[in-house]
Amino acid sequence: MAKRIQGTRMHLTAFAVGVLALCLGSPAMAQPGKNMLPNGGFERGQAGWNWGQPCAPVAEGAHGGSRCLRIAKPAAALSVPVKYPGGRVRVAGWIKLQDVVHGEQRYNKAGLQLISYNAAKRPMGHLDVFLGEGTHDWQFHEATTLLSKTVAYVGVACLIWGSKTTGTAYFDDLELVFLDDPAKLARRPVNLKAATVTVRANRELGPLPRFWEATDNSWSDRALHPAHRRAMRLAHRIGFRFLRLHDIFQNRRVYTEDAQGRPQYDWTGLDEVLDTVLEANLKPILVVQTMPDALGMKSSGGSYTNPVPPKDYAKWQELVRRTVLHCKDKYGEQIHEWYWEVWNEPNASLYFEGTLQDYLKIYDHAVQGAVSADPAIKIGGPGGAGDAWCDDLLEHCAGGTNAATGKKGARIDFLSWHIYCTGVGTPALEKMRLSLQQVRQWRSKYPRFAKLPLFITEWGAASSPQPYLDTPYNAAFTAAALKEMLDQGVALAVQFSLVDGVYHSHGPFSDTLGMVTVDGIPKPNYQVFRLLHQIAGTRVEAGSSNEPVDALAVRSTDGQKLWVLIWNFWEDPREPPFGTKTLLKIKGLPHPPRDCRAQIVDADHGNPRAAWERMGRPEKLTQQQRAALLQAAQLGDPTPVALTTEIEGTISAEMVLPVWSVRLLEFDLAAPR
Repeated sequence: MAKRIQGTRMHLTAFAVGVLALCLGSPAMAQPGKNMLPNGGFERGQAGWNWGQPCAPVAEGAHGGSRCLRIAKPAAALSVPVKYPGGRVRVAGWIKLQDVVHGEQRYNKAGLQLISYNAAKRPMGHLDVFLGEGTHDWQFHEATTLLSKTVAYVGVACLIWGSKTTGTAYFDDLELVFLDDPAKLARRPVNLKAATVTVRANRELGPLPRFWEATDNSWSDRALHPAHRRAMRLAHRIGFRFLRLHDIFQNRRVYTEDAQGRPQYDWTGLDEVLDTVLEANLKPILVVQTMPDALGMKSSGGSYTNPVPPKDYAKWQELVRRTVLHCKDKYGEQIHEWYWEVWNEPNASLYFEGTLQDYLKIYDHAVQGAVSADPAIKIGGPGGAGDAWCDDLLEHCAGGTNAATGKKGARIDFLSWHIYCTGVGTPALEKMRLSLQQVRQWRSKYPRFAKLPLFITEWGAASSPQPYLDTPYNAAFTAAALKEMLDQGVALAVQFSLVDGVYHSHGPFSDTLGMVTVDGIPKPNYQVFRLLHQIAGTRVEAGSSNEPVDALAVRSTDGQKLWVLIWNFWEDPREPPFGTKTLLKIKGLPHPPRDCRAQIVDADHGNPRAAWERMGRPEKLTQQQRAALLQAAQLGDPTPVALTTEIEGTISAEMVLPVWSVRLLEFDLAAPR
């Protein structure tokens, strides 16, 4: 689960906001591979930086050279911004703290940040490279990220923030480095005003795999909540086949021990969840975590989760073996259609407190226990936060020493990880592309894994609540992300999540990650999956001349239908609304279509949040209000699309696509009457 906050929202002091305006003068030219902070060691005083009185270059105890930056009370020092060329950005530096005490908010601390700006030189957001308090000597901190295509400039901020934050922070030997050659990013040109989409209906790309028909339930016990039961039915209605369930052990109280330390198993809680999922006609993806209190290195204190390694790996292996045996006895051969994923985000401290080596040992024993119970099951991992540990697990499975068997290598039936295109701030779809390319490159190092299925077991625009998640913005993101995964050969993509957080949603719409609200209202991104459910057959060539428009085209197996899913996705959700005049050209048809009809998701179609806002944003819905929102969530009847036949049989249609919109065009290709 990836609801962690990967940074904090922009809360600069009034002084810092003023500095932002000062520092946006003449940006330095980007040079990939080089430190773009010419005075990152503050040897030349304030050159390349803007700050006020509480900041000063000093000689006392510098880390490198003769000077460092000291900030003695709440203030910010901001570097002159650099033109952002795209690709990954690395920020690094040395920081020393003296008696820093946080202010009113938990994030009121000393910090080092990467600041992003749009083309109008306005701040768009930031990434926390470091946030800390207390007293410590020089420590090195670094972070690497990839930013939205709408980011035009970047810079670095050194700060103490929060009006009541106290103490002193020192900064030295800072770096801002672009890691990728922009020429190798293969970015499409951008034109917000116009685009041409070309479909070649006679150029087949192979069958359309339905890899997107999976969603995530979060903690397994939530499957029993009425909102989740209702959402499962809605998911099945649009073709979803799989539901991922976190923590099948501690969460469901499967394992305890008696006074003599002998294992005791109780399948009641797990069976209740599995029965509920299967009754909804979904298949489970079972996340093999977290550690039962009786088995863990330490107790959770009664929590429903316990992110620690086991104190006895033999008992851990037997727990997994017994679980698979129980499922096979109760549910039979259908468990061969399920997936078993060893842990959730083990590289994130919130979900696992062990090391990589601890995880590999957990993995070996879990796999050995599972396959000894039933060799036909499908098991893999690591389900990581980002693609960290993917290469490590592949290397281990290819030839590492197996902790359970003592032999070389381990079984892996799929490789899994998570991709969120931002934590806080503007999503960067390029993160998905680069992560997929990286993992494919790692996989290619091991011939035995050349065809190993790639599973994205959580994905989304953002890993934390954001205002755009309930809006058509997320629908357009969903369409764009699915095409990226399709192009990269993803075998299964598990959208996060099925329903908004039932225990922390505030009101019918709460800017969170579900496809469906707690009240059972489908959101715009749900409707994209509904549109995809209508199409099946052979994918054909389709693409756009430029951002922000793109398309996916599919011809039915019998040749009677052609579908074109087309969208307008611009990454910056704060962009003033605009429309892109789009010319659709379809080539290679045997004869002109009988007609064409469109279904639309945009600000005026399938957008119940807008209707809720017009109601005055009621926190609790009456029966009548809920019915009205359910009606607003619908797409309505397909509308006719005017077509023109051009020279050599090319079919064309003109339309204006609003930003953050998706439409499905269905062409009737039946023979002329």
